Amino acid sequence: MSAQAPSAPQKVNLRRPDVMEAVQAQVVAHYRSELVDRIRAHGGILSADGRLTIKLA
Repeated sequence: MSAQAPSAPQKVNLRRPDVMEAVQAQVVAHYRSELVDRIRAHGGILSADGRLTIKLA
């Protein structure tokens, strides 16, 4: 009985324009929020009661 070498996995191109567009839409959805928009509107810094300060990188 002869052993056959496993075949190489099939390569899939994930950088097609349709895939990249879908990924970009997900990135925007994950990184957009009302809170982040509010912090940006205040120069990237939000302070609450003088006890807590949030700064965007």
